[in-house]
Amino acid sequence: MATVTPVPRNVALKLCADLRAEGQRKWYTIAGGQCWGCIKFSKGDEARMCGGVVACNLVVARYARMGRQGDKGSPIPNT
Repeated sequence: MATVTPVPRNVALKLCADLRAEGQRKWYTIAGGQCWGCIKFSKGDEARMCGGVVACNLVVARYARMGRQGDKGSPIPNT
């Protein structure tokens, strides 16, 4: 089993904003609905998003994908 590297808070918030922007265009998808619910029930409070954890499964997956791509055009450097 692969270990998951914790996502730094500032990177998680940036990835979350990117995912939300994508989700607004695809509101009918499961991921779009997850982001909608997160924003609605947290009332935009970043400390309460994803139930108060550092990052949701969507953010962790996107961060892991960035790590595999290395520095090839990644907007956020690996930490």
